[in-house]
Amino acid sequence: MKNLILILLIFSLVLFGCGQLSKQESPVPTAGNSPPESSAAPIPDNRETEVRISAKQAQILSVECGKHARMDISLPVGTIKSDTLLELRPLTGGDFLAPGFTLTEKGEEGLTLQAPAGICYVTSGELPKNACIVKYSENGKDYTPIPSQRFQRGETSGLVAFVQSFSSYGVKVMTDEELSAMADEMERAGFHWTLRVDDKDGFIETNAEDGISGETIYEATLDMTLVNTEAPASYVMHGPYHGAAKMLSDVKVTMEGAPMFFSLVEATDEAASLTLYPVFQEYEPEPGSGLAPLSSLIPIRYEGKGTLHMKNPKDLGGAASEHGINLMEVARQFEEGGLDLPGLQEEAFPVTIVTEGPMAHVTLALREGKSLTFTGGIVGMSADQKTEIVPLTHDAGQQNKQAEKSKTTCTENPDGSYDYDMNGDGKTDFTLFPLITK
Repeated sequence: MKNLILILLIFSLVLFGCGQLSKQESPVPTAGNSPPESSAAPIPDNRETEVRISAKQAQILSVECGKHARMDISLPVGTIKSDTLLELRPLTGGDFLAPGFTLTEKGEEGLTLQAPAGICYVTSGELPKNACIVKYSENGKDYTPIPSQRFQRGETSGLVAFVQSFSSYGVKVMTDEELSAMADEMERAGFHWTLRVDDKDGFIETNAEDGISGETIYEATLDMTLVNTEAPASYVMHGPYHGAAKMLSDVKVTMEGAPMFFSLVEATDEAASLTLYPVFQEYEPEPGSGLAPLSSLIPIRYEGKGTLHMKNPKDLGGAASEHGINLMEVARQFEEGGLDLPGLQEEAFPVTIVTEGPMAHVTLALREGKSLTFTGGIVGMSADQKTEIVPLTHDAGQQNKQAEKSKTTCTENPDGSYDYDMNGDGKTDFTLFPLITK
């Protein structure tokens, strides 16, 4: 019996440490104090395509940009709230590097999203130094540069940008002054992403020794708020998130169906820090599609990793209750007897994050191969955290708490670029370079 109690005690103590984007104005206005000079505007092509999009499936739409270039539109799972009929119309003419496209919900002037979607421009030709994805104004002549990142893969060059809504987009070569003004405006706008989690998860462990059977019922509540103040652009979720996390662990132990032990412990990490980065998949149109046979990078979601250091455990239970004897009281007796038990002071838990649209699934790795997954969300906030610029649609993504992390690893370099290993072989497959930075 004493061995069984000790096993249960150690097991329990190890565990305790254990929106929708609205149609508001873009948080990043046109670069500079006044709109850039009007350019020769692209005009709609007569090749309009209707596409029905499922909210539960990722979708890629492509637009031809000459024989050697293409623009791909990535709508990851969770970016739209419900199945929607879209209208895609290529643009033509104008003095832009790529005239681009117009994408709208049928009968509407644009398309609102629950989470950032992606645009990728890829070409086998020369990609000028300051080429940037831009959003057209309603008159089609003025434009707003969208913070873009560029990549090079063999003979293929490309741009990737994240957007919070769709209307009309293209690619233009910007001046150094325009990019500098854009960076200043991003700094002034003070638009931050906030990761919020307030969720429960748990499991039941069956125990048996010396003919005595029992159960350990474990439930944990994670309350965590982390803010990304260092994102390379206001439309981008990735970067380091800092804040605080609190976990309440509730353990109940029964033997032969009778309550024997319990614990109710709260621990905190006041300096919690996790890092998110975008995950891509390679995409090339089907042969015979008429589109340039180039491999592009399609954003599919965000992933992240870090460690929570749960410290200062507080015993919130009494000496005994209807659930039995408080395990923390027993633990203190064991410690007084010279037995050093883990979890009484601090536990470090590796954390992984996988997003699904605006939802974030946060998984804590416990000992003995067990894990807990908590579902929260990522919202866009003003710098003072008082205004929810991008409100979260709370019912999105709740059906899937077991989103699996990919093999992709991402390493940030001192210059702000990111090295990507897509298949986990330890080799860099490509590097993303930010075009506009704060």
